Amino acid sequence: MRSGTIVLPNHEHSLYVCDDAGLSFGARLSLEQEANEFAADLLFLGDRFSLDANSRPISSAAIKELATAYAASFEATARRLVGKNFRPCMLVAFKKNPNKARVNLEEVPEWTVRYCITSPAFRTKYFERLTGSVPTDVAAEVTEPRRYIADSCVREIAIRSANQAGVVRFRGEFFSNSWNVFGLLTPE
Repeated sequence: MRSGTIVLPNHEHSLYVCDDAGLSFGARLSLEQEANEFAADLLFLGDRFSLDANSRPISSAAIKELATAYAASFEATARRLVGKNFRPCMLVAFKKNPNKARVNLEEVPEWTVRYCITSPAFRTKYFERLTGSVPTDVAAEVTEPRRYIADSCVREIAIRSANQAGVVRFRGEFFSNSWNVFGLLTPE
């Protein structure tokens, strides 16, 4: 937060009037979010990334290329690619489920939803959040040791949405950065 706080004028004033301990939790959270957005805009060169991302397919290969071009992490790049996209798409990040004890170490751990990022077009037409887990065969494939982020696994995913009548089918591209499994959803 400090680098964004130095540059953002309303942050500087707030910290002169109050210190971190004197600010409410909501105020600190708001300042932190604004500073993070500012830092992301700097890292991804403002609208340049949006134009670049929207000219490429929505895929793990595009995330890899953009992460390299902008010297950013795969996760930050994936979040930005989806959040700034004009097309309908969703990024679902999954984490290992710590509540499921594994008796057999050969068994693939369960990966449950950690968070979701949607493009405005996806959010408007479909939904904002998902619950559930990655199919076991997909999790086993994308979490193999030394597997590269662009070595994705593509599956058709059927999701029942509260907004939609019936089931909606999506192209799901799954990949891992070794501590998260990600799913990129795009309409079929």
